Amino acid sequence: MNITGNRSKRRIGHNLAVAAGLLALTGAATWIFLHPLMGAADPSTGTRTGNTAGVIACGAALVMLTVGGTFFVRPLLVAPAVALSFTAVWTWLAATSDDSGLWAVGAVLTLIGSVIGTAVVATVTHAVRVRFSRG
Repeated sequence: MNITGNRSKRRIGHNLAVAAGLLALTGAATWIFLHPLMGAADPSTGTRTGNTAGVIACGAALVMLTVGGTFFVRPLLVAPAVALSFTAVWTWLAATSDDSGLWAVGAVLTLIGSVIGTAVVATVTHAVRVRFSRG
């Protein structure tokens, strides 16, 4: 096999490894920051309450993972990996704690918002990185 073919195979392996890492890290961060929020219920009313700090920390972790991932692979791979992992974990947490069935609507809206948000962060990060690497 020629040198170009070997380089291409290594690049594909690199991209897959980074994507797998982003999937795992995003899923772990989402679970760590949001799981405690899903179980908190007010004993007198039975309604679930949230912790704003956990949501902010989860958002900050997703931004950091998106920015960090963009330094290793193109934004086109980073944004879907982070968005899909976040949405999958969020959906599982919501589905297991919601009796109304509205978690499905939330899952669709979460997917749309996270795809758009991570795409913007990844694109801006890539543009800034390219701009400053040229000098």
